[in-house]
Amino acid sequence: MAHKRKEMLKLEMALAKGESFDISEISQQLDEARAHIASLELGLQRKRAALGVDAQQNLKDLQENSFLRTRMNALALKERIRDRLRQRKFEIEKLERNYRHSTNGTCLALTFEVIYQADHGIRCQTSQTHQVLYTASRTCHLDIDQELQ
Repeated sequence: MAHKRKEMLKLEMALAKGESFDISEISQQLDEARAHIASLELGLQRKRAALGVDAQQNLKDLQENSFLRTRMNALALKERIRDRLRQRKFEIEKLERNYRHSTNGTCLALTFEVIYQADHGIRCQTSQTHQVLYTASRTCHLDIDQELQ
């Protein structure tokens, strides 16, 4: 749902700035995003209403659990890093293939620049993960070297 909200805000900003030439298309996408978010919120309300009193209290306790929230954030960051590494693997293979087919030396500089940019993004996400784990270790007495599964 957060992804759809970000998409909706992005569309609203584009519409407000007049960046796009096709305002009707942006309006249609914005309406679709709003409808999708409304249906998700309605489904969430139905599921919460279906919970009993004890289950609602358990849900509230889980939402307020800082250890669980920190652990889930760390797992999400770990997944993003894995995805970025997989993407980087295919990008490097593609660059190597293009470099083998080219005879121009300037392609080498471009190749190194693209590889560096990919490395920089992965390093940023890795440092975010380390920061989350460090915060968790201080607040929840979590072992930083513990394997996240």
